[in-house]
Amino acid sequence: MSLRYKCFLEDISWHEEATTLALRDDRLAKAAEKSSRLQARADVQEAKRKAEERKARNKRRWANGDLVEVGGLAEWPKHRLLGLMKEASSADEKTRARYDKIGQEMLDRLAADAAKIREPLIVIFQEAIPQLAAGALTQAGLRWRKKYQQWEGDAVYSEVMTIASAHNGQVRRTKPQEDAEMPLAAE
Repeated sequence: MSLRYKCFLEDISWHEEATTLALRDDRLAKAAEKSSRLQARADVQEAKRKAEERKARNKRRWANGDLVEVGGLAEWPKHRLLGLMKEASSADEKTRARYDKIGQEMLDRLAADAAKIREPLIVIFQEAIPQLAAGALTQAGLRWRKKYQQWEGDAVYSEVMTIASAHNGQVRRTKPQEDAEMPLAAE
């Protein structure tokens, strides 16, 4: 075999090895890229799951905090609240049944208050009203419109009527009631 031919064969074998290595490297790179994409997808799904859990936990905490507020215990110090909850958690069945009854009555009362129908109202007074009455109108859901010199907003009619009548005010509904009969147009 000639030296030239040996060099040619060595060159071919070296080239084949280099090509094989390059293919392996390419496959490894593709596999690594695919693995990193799958890992990134798994990380995103894990982050979504953790975010959903955190949101549910925070929602539960806010709801329980609202119950503390509704129960009139918001001003209590933390140690007293914690002691109350610890004692309530170890209560017997009779006491828990009493707690259930009291709590359900309070929740029913809150639901009844929330079910009151709010409607768009306008309230006009002939003269200035006391600050206390203005605060009551604001709490009822109305706001003062300086441009029109009137109170307006969505509120419960009976509550606003009580405040307005005490201070010689007039209450108007801004849209007709659905249950009121509408006159028919002339044919």
